[in-house]
Amino acid sequence: MCELKGKPILKFTYTMKEYLEQFLDFMKKDGNWKLALLGFLASLGGQGFWGALWVALVAACCLEYKDKSYGSMWSWTDWSLVASGGLIGALILLIL
Repeated sequence: MCELKGKPILKFTYTMKEYLEQFLDFMKKDGNWKLALLGFLASLGGQGFWGALWVALVAACCLEYKDKSYGSMWSWTDWSLVASGGLIGALILLIL
């Protein structure tokens, strides 16, 4: 970390290892990996690429609506994790 007058400042260049460590720390935080896995598994129930993507997006919206109905706030981070897991699953279905 760079310092300016003894205070740390942001570092603008990262190595691939640092990016990977940040990503893994983010996925471990609050069980975020479970949301991505859920989106992936939900997308496997779709027929083809667009069907799998649609299923994952509906699952993401349903999960967030459930959280909101229990008094929590809508979390775009959780929604995007489920959607990105679904996108990965849809891409795998497209390749296969």
